[in-house]
Amino acid sequence: MDIRFSLAKAACKACAIASRVLGKNGSSLPGQMALKIDPCAIEKQAKIIKKKIIVVTGTNGKTSTNNILAQALLQNGNRVVSNYEGSNMLTGIATSLLLYKGDADYACFEVDEAYTRLLFKKIQPDVFLITNLFSDQADRFGKEGPIKYIREAIDLSPNTKLILNGNDPATVLLGENHDADYFIYQHETNPHSTKVSCPICGQLLAYQAEYYDHIGIFSCSCGYKSPQATYQADRIDFSVPGEVSFSFENIPYKINRVAPYHVFNTCMALSCMSYLKENMDGVQEALERVQKLPGRMEGFELSHPVILNMAKNPAGFNQSIDIVLRDERKKAILIGVNDYAPDGIDVSWIWDVAFEKLFLDATTQIILYGTRANALAVRMKYTDCPCPFIVISDAKKAIDALDANECDAMYILANYTATFELRDVLLSKQKKIK
Repeated sequence: MDIRFSLAKAACKACAIASRVLGKNGSSLPGQMALKIDPCAIEKQAKIIKKKIIVVTGTNGKTSTNNILAQALLQNGNRVVSNYEGSNMLTGIATSLLLYKGDADYACFEVDEAYTRLLFKKIQPDVFLITNLFSDQADRFGKEGPIKYIREAIDLSPNTKLILNGNDPATVLLGENHDADYFIYQHETNPHSTKVSCPICGQLLAYQAEYYDHIGIFSCSCGYKSPQATYQADRIDFSVPGEVSFSFENIPYKINRVAPYHVFNTCMALSCMSYLKENMDGVQEALERVQKLPGRMEGFELSHPVILNMAKNPAGFNQSIDIVLRDERKKAILIGVNDYAPDGIDVSWIWDVAFEKLFLDATTQIILYGTRANALAVRMKYTDCPCPFIVISDAKKAIDALDANECDAMYILANYTATFELRDVLLSKQKKIK
């Protein structure tokens, strides 16, 4: 009998119960306690997985991709252990594993990019999905960005199957000399002027189609280019408000999401389902069961409807802005940026966000919130923002100011910690109104 392991599981369970009693989330602390008692608890408990271990990482979309995949596997009658709450470091994975009762067919774990190498030292997954890679947090990852850590993880697990975003020059590079499949998004889009260097030779890449930021159909004079698709999405249609339809492997699907990256997230999960040779018949129902995550296009009702959307980097903010622009109603907008450790202390990326697109006659006011609200104000002044904007450092006062606008809709675009600060206020105000 492994006494240390038994104590670790008991401590994890007791801490989880205590967290629930205290009204806390309890997705990380139980695992933290367990790993202090038995540092090998993850690899020991991983023996409950009877089929495959799947890991999902990437700068954007890993939580959504992971949860869609887990739901689709569940829809097929599989037993699935997953860190649905998005606690994506070793402690969160330990909590999910140790609290799972009985055996499981699959494990689906979302993992922070920097923690992939640490997890792969403990368990070698069967499948590794990489959604996309952005180098917007140099203070966190160093000059090489997250690709350094992910490459180390891949080298630790040479037999792992890679499923990669074939529209991202950075993720495509990771597939060289490895067993990799590629998902390709194929949609008619005019080429833009994004300046992205080839990861092979350093020359500027040419884009035949660009979907957002550096994601698109690319090529370089040195021969580096978008790979041949293993899995493909096409016939993509955004014409119906509030949803997008598309075809994946000649099967039609529909999701109640509104941006290209939502299709990417969904199809990365579908690519894994196809690789696993899982039945695809129930996938549409699974997509309808997947709930929107807190702070991701989440709706609230104050004096007018409020949409809260988390954006952690320029690509996320620019996609959020495009979503706002599709709404032709008169609207007020709150932008929140913090610079705490989970956000990344370097927020110079705000200069790469097209905030000026929000400077419309339909915009009644822009409210700037967060520890870097003054930096946002400088950004607005630099582009001669014609809309009235104010800086408010208190979350409650910022929401009150937003709610005071005479408009038809309100949008909040915020980075990681700012999202949850503002969300707490929205929840409390919404309860009072009800």
